[in-house]
Amino acid sequence: MAQNELRSRLNGELYRLGLKPEPLGERVRRMQLETQLLACEHLETLRGAIAAAMSEAAAVRDGGAAYPAGARDQARTLMESLPKQLQALEALRQAQLDRMARAPKPAVWLRP
Repeated sequence: MAQNELRSRLNGELYRLGLKPEPLGERVRRMQLETQLLACEHLETLRGAIAAAMSEAAAVRDGGAAYPAGARDQARTLMESLPKQLQALEALRQAQLDRMARAPKPAVWLRP
Protein backbone atom coordinates (compact mmCIF):
# COMPACT_ATOMS: atom_id res chain seq x y z
CA MET A 1 0.00 0.00 0.00
CA ALA A 2 1.38 3.40 -1.00
CA GLN A 3 2.25 5.99 1.63
CA ASN A 4 -0.47 8.40 0.44
CA GLU A 5 -3.07 5.64 0.80
CA LEU A 6 -2.31 5.06 4.48
CA ARG A 7 -4.77 6.64 6.84
CA SER A 8 -4.74 7.38 10.54
CA ARG A 9 -7.68 7.92 12.90
CA LEU A 10 -7.23 11.09 14.96
CA ASN A 11 -9.93 12.77 17.03
CA GLY A 12 -12.65 10.74 15.35
CA GLU A 13 -11.67 11.92 11.85
CA LEU A 14 -9.82 10.09 9.13
CA TYR A 15 -6.76 11.98 7.90
CA ARG A 16 -4.41 11.06 5.10
CA LEU A 17 -0.91 10.60 6.46
CA GLY A 18 1.53 13.26 5.40
CA LEU A 19 -1.07 16.05 5.51
CA LYS A 20 -1.42 18.42 8.42
CA PRO A 21 -4.73 18.43 10.28
CA GLU A 22 -7.22 21.06 9.13
CA PRO A 23 -6.72 24.36 10.99
CA LEU A 24 -9.56 25.12 13.39
CA GLY A 25 -10.62 28.27 11.49
CA GLU A 26 -10.81 26.34 8.22
CA ARG A 27 -12.80 23.60 9.93
CA VAL A 28 -15.27 26.17 11.30
CA ARG A 29 -15.68 27.76 7.83
CA ARG A 30 -16.17 24.33 6.24
CA MET A 31 -18.75 23.32 8.83
CA GLN A 32 -20.59 26.63 8.43
CA LEU A 33 -20.72 26.11 4.67
CA GLU A 34 -22.01 22.55 5.13
CA THR A 35 -24.64 23.80 7.59
CA GLN A 36 -25.78 26.51 5.19
CA LEU A 37 -26.01 23.98 2.36
CA LEU A 38 -28.10 21.67 4.53
CA ALA A 39 -30.36 24.59 5.43
CA CYS A 40 -30.89 25.30 1.72
CA GLU A 41 -31.75 21.63 1.16
CA HIS A 42 -34.21 21.82 4.05
CA LEU A 43 -35.82 24.92 2.53
CA GLU A 44 -36.17 23.03 -0.74
CA THR A 45 -37.96 20.23 1.14
CA LEU A 46 -40.23 22.83 2.73
CA ARG A 47 -40.91 24.28 -0.72
CA GLY A 48 -42.08 20.86 -1.86
CA ALA A 49 -44.32 20.49 1.18
CA ILE A 50 -45.89 23.90 0.53
CA ALA A 51 -46.48 22.96 -3.11
CA ALA A 52 -48.17 19.75 -1.95
CA ALA A 53 -50.29 21.73 0.52
CA MET A 54 -51.33 24.05 -2.31
CA SER A 55 -52.45 21.05 -4.34
CA GLU A 56 -54.46 19.66 -1.42
CA ALA A 57 -55.98 23.06 -0.69
CA ALA A 58 -57.06 23.36 -4.33
CA ALA A 59 -58.73 19.94 -4.10
CA VAL A 60 -60.66 20.97 -0.98
CA ARG A 61 -61.53 24.38 -2.43
CA ASP A 62 -62.88 22.73 -5.58
CA GLY A 63 -64.44 19.80 -3.73
CA GLY A 64 -67.91 21.29 -3.71
CA ALA A 65 -70.56 20.25 -1.21
CA ALA A 66 -68.48 17.29 -0.02
CA TYR A 67 -66.59 19.73 2.21
CA PRO A 68 -68.11 22.14 4.71
CA ALA A 69 -68.20 25.76 3.52
CA GLY A 70 -65.76 26.81 6.25
CA ALA A 71 -63.21 24.24 5.04
CA ARG A 72 -63.57 25.45 1.46
CA ASP A 73 -63.07 29.05 2.65
CA GLN A 74 -59.95 28.06 4.59
CA ALA A 75 -58.61 26.24 1.53
CA ARG A 76 -59.32 29.31 -0.63
CA THR A 77 -57.45 31.49 1.88
CA LEU A 78 -54.51 29.09 1.79
CA MET A 79 -54.51 29.16 -1.99
CA GLU A 80 -54.26 32.95 -1.83
CA SER A 81 -51.49 33.12 0.76
CA LEU A 82 -49.28 30.08 0.06
CA PRO A 83 -47.97 31.24 -3.34
CA LYS A 84 -46.77 34.51 -1.76
CA GLN A 85 -45.17 32.58 1.09
CA LEU A 86 -43.55 30.22 -1.39
CA GLN A 87 -42.18 33.14 -3.39
CA ALA A 88 -40.76 34.77 -0.24
CA LEU A 89 -39.19 31.49 0.87
CA GLU A 90 -37.57 31.00 -2.53
CA ALA A 91 -36.20 34.56 -2.45
CA LEU A 92 -34.67 33.90 0.98
CA ARG A 93 -33.17 30.61 -0.20
CA GLN A 94 -31.72 32.24 -3.32
CA ALA A 95 -30.25 35.10 -1.26
CA GLN A 96 -28.57 32.53 0.99
CA LEU A 97 -27.14 30.70 -2.03
CA ASP A 98 -25.86 34.01 -3.46
CA ARG A 99 -24.17 34.90 -0.14
CA MET A 100 -22.58 31.46 -0.05
CA ALA A 101 -21.29 31.86 -3.60
CA ARG A 102 -19.58 35.15 -2.69
CA ALA A 103 -18.11 33.91 0.60
CA PRO A 104 -14.51 32.68 0.70
CA LYS A 105 -14.37 28.91 0.43
CA PRO A 106 -12.51 26.87 3.05
CA ALA A 107 -9.54 24.81 1.97
CA VAL A 108 -11.00 21.34 2.28
CA TRP A 109 -8.76 18.35 1.64
CA LEU A 110 -9.83 15.06 0.14
CA ARG A 111 -11.92 12.87 2.39
CA PRO A 112 -11.84 9.09 2.00
